[in-house]
Amino acid sequence: MLDQRSEAAIAQIEAAVAQIVRTALSQIPAAPAKVSTADFLTVNEVAKIFRVSRETVRRMCVSGKLPALDCGSGDQANFRIPRAFVERGMNELDNGRSISMSDLTTEWQAGLAAAS
Repeated sequence: MLDQRSEAAIAQIEAAVAQIVRTALSQIPAAPAKVSTADFLTVNEVAKIFRVSRETVRRMCVSGKLPALDCGSGDQANFRIPRAFVERGMNELDNGRSISMSDLTTEWQAGLAAAS
């Protein structure tokens, strides 16, 4: 049988361990939101929206001027561009702002970094 001092010490240790576990669990990032293919546009779709050639969009993806996922395999690139990025670019144009895709991409990446 434990004396009162031992029981009190054990209770303090248990409370400290519980606090450590709560702190550790609170630092685990939340699961990312489910992403669907509807959240991305193809090179062809983006080319039509911005009225440029497919090759221009592809080069911009390769150079990093457009944020894109490469869903291809091997030497065959198959880019997907975030729909939200394209919509933001269109909003800038609709508001009469002249935009640089490089600047827009830099802003987009900074926003993603800040959100994570």
